[in-house]
Amino acid sequence: MVAPVAAALVVGFGLAGCGGDDDDEPAVPEAASVTPADAPLFGSAVVRPADDQQEAADEALSKLLDTDDPGAFIVEQLDGLLEEDAGITYSADIEPALGENAGFFFTSFTEDADGAVVAEVTDESAAQATIDKVEAATDSRLAARSYQGVDYRADEDGAVGFVEDFLVAGTEDGFRDAVDASQGSSLADDDAFQGELETAPDDSLATVYADVPTVLDRLVDAGEITAEDRASIEEQVGDVVRQPALAALTADDDNIAVQIAAGAGDTPEPEESPLLRELPADAWLAFGAADVGDDLQRSFDQFLATVPGYEEFNAQVEALLGSRVEELTSWIGDAGGFASGTSIFGLGAALELETTDEATSGDVIGGIQQALGRDPSLRIEPLGDGAQGFTVSPADAPVQIVVEQREGRVVVGLGENSIDAVLEPTDTIGDSDAFGAAADALGSEYAANVFLDFEPVLELFESTGEGDDPSYQAASPYLDHLDYLITGQRRDGDRNVMRAVLGLR
Repeated sequence: MVAPVAAALVVGFGLAGCGGDDDDEPAVPEAASVTPADAPLFGSAVVRPADDQQEAADEALSKLLDTDDPGAFIVEQLDGLLEEDAGITYSADIEPALGENAGFFFTSFTEDADGAVVAEVTDESAAQATIDKVEAATDSRLAARSYQGVDYRADEDGAVGFVEDFLVAGTEDGFRDAVDASQGSSLADDDAFQGELETAPDDSLATVYADVPTVLDRLVDAGEITAEDRASIEEQVGDVVRQPALAALTADDDNIAVQIAAGAGDTPEPEESPLLRELPADAWLAFGAADVGDDLQRSFDQFLATVPGYEEFNAQVEALLGSRVEELTSWIGDAGGFASGTSIFGLGAALELETTDEATSGDVIGGIQQALGRDPSLRIEPLGDGAQGFTVSPADAPVQIVVEQREGRVVVGLGENSIDAVLEPTDTIGDSDAFGAAADALGSEYAANVFLDFEPVLELFESTGEGDDPSYQAASPYLDHLDYLITGQRRDGDRNVMRAVLGLR
């Protein structure tokens, strides 16, 4: 019976927004006060937000869900589900007793993971009536129990009861953990948790905290991974898994954003590659990354040299291409790429790599050309007019791939037009209104790295005839409200902060 109660609380949590806080210090979620200090996974939101946050959330959801009243729409859908599964509705049985804060936590990750869903209540008797209603609807029989002076009810599925001002539903160990936290040390008192909250925006709608090292330890304890697996993950990923991480959700009138802060270690401070804003203005997908070659070289040094059989593989690559694996990328600086076009025959796409050593990159191009030339199903031709590179044309497809080194760049493009679009753009994406609006929403402190413009993507999809598919037709009213997606990174002390913004119209 406890599972339907927990599901109902998750529903309430899923409807949550979050009020802002005018203080300089980050507000500690109330739900953390009934969460054990060593809980490796915790999430929280305020379900009754302040007026300005509520207005922003409603505006964003009205676009995303294609409705003038998103709250009523969501409640209507959830009421149907809850009434069928638990004999209750959100509007009649949960909302009247729901307070300002809700959350969840997990303390273990076995098949029957320990944890609980918690929701602040303003009327304990009304909340108890909801529990009784679920019990009757599910034909359950809960046994009365007590722990540390706190009465609760339980069955083989778990436990449900009230801890301070919270209704708690979860495993019995999870419920007792909530009691212990309320009477002793809780996550709200944890310095590491409070430090992570400082990375979250003041107007966050919801946050999820993960003590990543402890998560890995608990997975080892549960037998989900071995100690050797854990050591390998830490060696390969580094400080990202040696420090906690925090994700936060925010909403504005015309966008929804997710921000994740995690350990940065000794990785370079994020920088935006100039290649990104130099890509053609009509690109619906554009990406750029700084110092890709250095990142690849670090990966080779840290990982590949220790992989069994790597030297044999490297010898095979050298025999095929004339260069060892690490030499294939040693000349790469920044990288970027784009895709454009709203019809199959008007598609353009290219990957460009900045070369820091044209002699070495030229040798790599030559080696690849020779290797591809051994395949009889491909037609390989050198570029004319003294240009450095070649074209690849599959025998059974009307497609031509061009590889060219020019102006300090190595570009692989879909036809010569794509090469020219990268190296000699008429207008750049950095000057386009679409990218400008997305970059503003991302924030000037972030180094942008990926941009997606939805309108031409949808035009391309519809031009293929797939737009007549019933599934697409059903989704179309919602897809039409998608404007853009942009991602970026910045450094905050010893943390890397990654942000993704979904624009809505």
